[in-house]
Amino acid sequence: MKKIIKNLFLVIMLTIMTIVSVNAETNNNNNGTITISNAVSGKTYTAYQILKLESYNKTTGAYSYTVANDWSNFFNGAGKDYVTITNGYVTWKASTDDVTVANFAKLALEYAKNNNITGTSITATSKKVEFTGLNLGYYLVDSSLGALCGLNTTNPSAEIQEKNSETTVDKKIIENNTPVSENDASIGDTIYYETTITVGTGAEKYVLYDKMEEGLTLNVDSIKVYLNNTEVASANNYTISTTTTGYTFVITFEETFTKALKTNDKIVVRYSAVLNEKAEISTDSNDNTTYLTYGDNNKTEEITTKTYTYEFDLVKTKSDNTLLDGAEFELKDLGGNKISLVRLENGNYRVAMVNDNNITTTIVVNGGVVTISGLKDGTYLLKETKAPDGYNKLSSEISVVISGSNLEAIITNDVWTSGGIQVVNTTGSILPSTGGIGTTLFITIGSLLVIGFGVLLVTKLRLAKSM
Repeated sequence: MKKIIKNLFLVIMLTIMTIVSVNAETNNNNNGTITISNAVSGKTYTAYQILKLESYNKTTGAYSYTVANDWSNFFNGAGKDYVTITNGYVTWKASTDDVTVANFAKLALEYAKNNNITGTSITATSKKVEFTGLNLGYYLVDSSLGALCGLNTTNPSAEIQEKNSETTVDKKIIENNTPVSENDASIGDTIYYETTITVGTGAEKYVLYDKMEEGLTLNVDSIKVYLNNTEVASANNYTISTTTTGYTFVITFEETFTKALKTNDKIVVRYSAVLNEKAEISTDSNDNTTYLTYGDNNKTEEITTKTYTYEFDLVKTKSDNTLLDGAEFELKDLGGNKISLVRLENGNYRVAMVNDNNITTTIVVNGGVVTISGLKDGTYLLKETKAPDGYNKLSSEISVVISGSNLEAIITNDVWTSGGIQVVNTTGSILPSTGGIGTTLFITIGSLLVIGFGVLLVTKLRLAKSM
């Protein structure tokens, strides 16, 4: 920490020592300037005049300071250990080492904020910020990045190098040990997330916000925090809230934790969520968004990951593409495992979750078309287990390939046109009930012969009786 402080304040001491030799009689000529180089665009810099510079001589190094308006209570309180005030004139009495100067600056900044002391503020639009028209004096400059920027004397100008670095946040989905920004999943799958906070200079007031869309269900117990790859216990380090309006969870880091952080430390938050039955399908992703607030109203860029899931239309038709009712199917993965489904009120199906009721592996195609949703990218096997009455059941399975989009069917007036997965059933003509026409002819001739023999027999019997 001492090294960091030294880096922050070394420039201050150097600037004070390299003053241009100019004499001044008054500090109220409004020609003082403070230039901040290497500023961070979008961040606010505030200059507070602590002391007035009544007169000075750069050649001899003589300076005459008096207390600025609104700062008397500070120098009668926390600041009295650092200066001596004699007849209204201020002389530095403490050590001039970096740590001592840093402590003085920290106390002064706390006083300014706690007492609503008015300073001059500028929001950076480039790497250079310049305060102009200042009365000469001793100034405290604060950065909204969360760390002190510098102390210096305007006589008439001073330059401070911004040593603070921005805190940043990155967020990824971890899939097969690989970080990605987007992925696809089936309903019921667990998605693993990792948010990385790269600590900037002067870390303070860290609050991490995470918001999941309703298609994702947070596993609260999965939230773990790591600092430089070592897990951090929540006690005395951070608190997790799952009741903050508008957010899935919020992590507030304790000041004792953030004050011990060093520039470029890595805070990693790992957690998981389940893609649930409310998941958006295909082109609408299921988003998880994260950002961090820190320092004085600073906010990192919002980072969003996206998870997709898909559906396909199963269309059962006759050979003329008209819809056919009454078929049943099973859907399997390439390993031959049946995929569990839930039938929805509209007759369609979605992939089942562990706690669903009425789970089935049978798809009933009523009306000739049904939609199966909640599937990740991949190849599936569709097996017909029952054909419509009078139609031939398919003898082999059909491949269903989902690759980054839904498989939607176009149907007009109960006739399939294109798209989806079309399954055609065929049927043959009715077979003769007892054989062909030759059999009928033989039966007819046979019957006539029997009748003829009967007539001949009766005639012979009558002739025998007459004789």
